[in-house]
Amino acid sequence: MPILPSLRPTVLAALAAATSAGLLSLASRTVAGHPAPRPAPAPQTVRFLPLSAAERQFIYRNLGSQEIESERTRFQDGGSYIVYRFAFKPNTRASLAMRITAQFKVELSSDGERYDVAGLYTRDSGEPLRLDLSPYTRKGGFVYLRVGDGKPDDGWGGKIHQITLTGAFRNAPIGRIAEIKPIFLPKRDNLYARLAPPSRRLYHFAAEGCSAEESILFRTLQGLVNRDRNELLIADRNGMSREMLRQGRIDGVETIPDAAALFARYPRCDAVVYDPALHGSENLAVIIGSMEGWVVAHPDLVERYGLRVRMDLRRRWKRTLEGYRELYARYKARFNRRTLVLCAPTKRPGLYDYAMAHRTFTFWIVGGTDADKPGADRWAEEEWFERTLSRDFPVNIPILGYPQVEPSDGIGENRGVALFSRCGKYLVPADHMGNMSLLSAFPSARDTFAMPPVRKVSLDRGKVYASLVLSDGDNQCLWNGPGSFMLEYMRRMREKGPRDFAVSYTMGPNIVDLNPVAFAMLKTHLEPQDSVGGAVSGVGYMYMSSYGDNFGKDRGRVVRDYIAQTSAYLGHAGERWNWIMDYGGPGSARLKDYAGLRNCVALMGGYGRETTDPARTAEPVGDAVAFHSVSRMVEKDDVYRDVREVMDKGVRPLFLHVFIGNWGLNADQYRDLADRLGRDGVEVVTPETLADLYQQSRKP
Repeated sequence: MPILPSLRPTVLAALAAATSAGLLSLASRTVAGHPAPRPAPAPQTVRFLPLSAAERQFIYRNLGSQEIESERTRFQDGGSYIVYRFAFKPNTRASLAMRITAQFKVELSSDGERYDVAGLYTRDSGEPLRLDLSPYTRKGGFVYLRVGDGKPDDGWGGKIHQITLTGAFRNAPIGRIAEIKPIFLPKRDNLYARLAPPSRRLYHFAAEGCSAEESILFRTLQGLVNRDRNELLIADRNGMSREMLRQGRIDGVETIPDAAALFARYPRCDAVVYDPALHGSENLAVIIGSMEGWVVAHPDLVERYGLRVRMDLRRRWKRTLEGYRELYARYKARFNRRTLVLCAPTKRPGLYDYAMAHRTFTFWIVGGTDADKPGADRWAEEEWFERTLSRDFPVNIPILGYPQVEPSDGIGENRGVALFSRCGKYLVPADHMGNMSLLSAFPSARDTFAMPPVRKVSLDRGKVYASLVLSDGDNQCLWNGPGSFMLEYMRRMREKGPRDFAVSYTMGPNIVDLNPVAFAMLKTHLEPQDSVGGAVSGVGYMYMSSYGDNFGKDRGRVVRDYIAQTSAYLGHAGERWNWIMDYGGPGSARLKDYAGLRNCVALMGGYGRETTDPARTAEPVGDAVAFHSVSRMVEKDDVYRDVREVMDKGVRPLFLHVFIGNWGLNADQYRDLADRLGRDGVEVVTPETLADLYQQSRKP
């Protein structure tokens, strides 16, 4: 039997001895025609430190555990945790001793799904922890040890110093998620499923003053209505109906005065009632409603709106995850496989119309202030959703929504994007969006708009050139109609009068399919000296550091497919540069994953400062140039000082990416910063021009 090759010698000896004992027992002689009694497997002891080669053989899952190399310790703080899996001979005695300090939570499981709390310490130190693992070896011999934070609200999670195991080991290499084979969809004309084009005459229900519970009811009704005849608009707060009329996409809009008139026009009275006592059961009801054609209702709304209860979910499940498991098994073959929807229970019902209309798998993963809500099981949810999204859904499909809402409900932005990235999925932040069932059904706006021509500048080798990239991510709501944040920013910038400097905006290229009406507004808002590039990472928000990790040797193909999608959608949107995140900074090996990107001349990296070294602000990546940000996420004056810090080192020519958080600097402040840099001799240009100037500098 082969032994795991990378274990250190003491561990190898222990495992080899355990294996030999097993083989000898098989060769025992018979006595008087009966098998000789089999000796109990000899127990062995294995001891390892965090970050060692021995430890790596036992790590089953690592979600956010911090490795402290100087101490050889492992630290689990807040929502992070690590899971070890140990393989013993079934139904044998086993034990564990762990040196662990700070506020830890330690759990045991025999299947990696249902865990029992075995140790909880919420003061600042603890005694060595000793656990009997024998009860957990009875179901196949596998024991899962999960270590997290016993008090995640104050920043003192459990720190592992050493683990000692005693038992009859067997050789069973860990079957990680990384062994999953990715599913690829055939080439798609559109990333998103589409309904029939909207009717020429729309009906608008303003839903003024409605509660969150009523919003859920109205949005699910909208999804069912628009699936049949795409004509219902709800809560048009950004003036999209006026823009649709201006663009000639519709002929008129009729107002629906109140909820009674809404249900009189669309008498959809069959309902699935969710359980307010089970956190997240709204999403379970949306899954059922989308499949069965029923609206989703809070129990208190049934009588008020004359609904007929077809299914009542109250007291049906103790844990929300039980509901997801059951419903996923029931409807697995019927889900839309091109898109996923992530909705915060009750707080973000805006995407329910899209989810209902397209029978989209709709989910939420707890992990913050909602981790202790009734029915929540943060770690089990992460485990199940990650495996399900990796195994059952195609790679390189979008997840509409956002993994965190106020105060800090949900798995969180960083952990959520990292999880989706490992599954080969990317996020399209659309949690503030509504009416997507209607807006995404207009003909795509791809290849309909040409960005302003790139301004050609002759390189002056004694100058500093900079691009001021204005962004805070691929938030689709920033561009959603006449009153949206970024279009208002453009309007205010224009109102300030003529200027010499360029403004560089970011926009997720998905908008050409998701909201072609809003994309068409660029024609009247974008000034000729400015530019728009792709937002966070490309076709969607992802972390290249972990993208496709769950597919092992197939990761390269998953990444190449993502890059191909990004290339295509940058081209569809006319975008020639892309702002990316989590690629590692100057000289990072991860940049090579972007080398095959087409339709792109510049990569604007990072979220905040990445370098202060003027010799490392730019580097070639394939046919593009990667520019590394020199500014932190700070106020205008501090951004100016960050730029001066690099400029004052005297390197010329100098090419700078200055990142500007769009929520931090308004149009006046942006202009003040650009004017101040201009007085210092900095020429503020678009990323396309910056890339061209850099390429000129490399020529003799």
